[in-house]
Amino acid sequence: MLIEKTLQKFLNNLKANSGISSATLITEDGLIIASDELNDTIEHLTHLTEVGAISAGILSMAERVVDLISTRKLNQILIKAGSDNDESSIT
Repeated sequence: MLIEKTLQKFLNNLKANSGISSATLITEDGLIIASDELNDTIEHLTHLTEVGAISAGILSMAERVVDLISTRKLNQILIKAGSDNDESSIT
C-alpha cells in the first residue's frame, strides 16, 4: 500500500507541475498500477480499464513498428489529444 501511495503522490505532483490533466501508470499488459485520482466509482474504474487495454494495444503496435524500422528499443509513448493551441488538450 505504501508503494501505491508513493506512486499516486508522484502522479499528483506530475499533474500539478506539468500541465498534464491526468496521469495513470499502466503495465505493458494494460493493468493499472496507479492513478492520479482516488476515484473508485465503477464508471471511473471502467474508464481506466479501457484506457489500460487501449494503451497495451498501442504499445504492442508501436513496438512492432519500431522493430520494422529500427534496432532501437521503444522507451516512451505519449498520447496528446487536442490541438497545440487548445488549452483543454489532454496529455
